[in-house]
Amino acid sequence: MVREEMIREKAKELSRMADNRMVRIASDYFKHNRAMPGEKSLKDTAAKLLPMFEENPYYQMEESFRERFVSDLAFICIKEVELHKVQALSNAKNNKNKTGLRAHDLPMKLSDDGRYYEMPAEIFSAGKVYITINTESDYHLATLPEQFIKNFKDTTGMKSTVIARDHSNGNFACMSYRLVIDLAQKG
Repeated sequence: MVREEMIREKAKELSRMADNRMVRIASDYFKHNRAMPGEKSLKDTAAKLLPMFEENPYYQMEESFRERFVSDLAFICIKEVELHKVQALSNAKNNKNKTGLRAHDLPMKLSDDGRYYEMPAEIFSAGKVYITINTESDYHLATLPEQFIKNFKDTTGMKSTVIARDHSNGNFACMSYRLVIDLAQKG
C-alpha cells in the first residue's frame, strides 16, 4: 500500500472517530514527534482544541473544519522514507558470489497494478526495520535514516509497510526500498 492509499485509509479511520478522540490523537502525535515544516498550524489547532474538549467532551467541530482537520492529520501522520543500509542482495553482477538473502527471496507481494512489491515490516530499536521471513524468524532488512529517527523518536514496535521497486524489468538487479508508516498508530 503506497502512501496515498494509506492516507485515504487513515482519513476514513479518523472520520469515524469522535472529535475529542481525534484531537487527542493529534495532540499525542505532536508530543512524540517534531512538527515538520507546514505542520505547525495543525499542532497549534490541536493545542487550542484539547482544553475545549477536556472541559466539554461533547463539543463538536463544525463539519467543514472537521473535514479539513481529518485530511491534514491523515496527511501528516503517514510518512514515507527511503531505507538505508538494506541487507538484501540484488541480483546485480557484482553480487553474484556473495552469500546472503537475495531480493527475490524476500516475502514480497506484487501490487495489484504490478508497479511495486510490498511486505509488512516492524521497526525495532535504533530504527532497525525487520521483516518476517517465515513464521519462526525475523530478518533485519534495513535501517531508518538518522534524521528520520531524530525527528520521529517513538517508532519502536510500530508496524509499517516496505515498498520495494525493481528498476531492472523483473531481474531484481536494481532495487529501491521505501518504508511507509502511520506514526499515529499508537494513538
